[in-house]
Amino acid sequence: MESGGQQRRIAYKYEKHPDYRVIFANGAIGGPTPRGDIKFDMFIEYLEVPEHTEHSITPDGIGPEIDRTPKNPPFTRQSQIGVIMSPGQAKSFAYWLMGQVNALEKKKKPEHQPPGE
Repeated sequence: MESGGQQRRIAYKYEKHPDYRVIFANGAIGGPTPRGDIKFDMFIEYLEVPEHTEHSITPDGIGPEIDRTPKNPPFTRQSQIGVIMSPGQAKSFAYWLMGQVNALEKKKKPEHQPPGE
């Protein structure tokens, strides 16, 4: 944007809140709020370690596992952080995130592929 021959600008300073942290996430769950915002939780997904295991004893030492409690533990999705944003912010975030994915995918593609591959 230009005004009177000069380009208009805005500068941002970035700083981190004292509670800032980096998290790992496998996925997200959420949806619209009653006030019209978008709320989502970022979660990690894992299988709980067993409470108890039993192993056979072989002449060479401890053998394979023969029992565990619980037998079929459920997968756990542990929410790490919750985010609330307006629909416009959510849309901008989605576009930005897809741009990052597209940039990574372009870097992974081989530059020269033989014809037919």
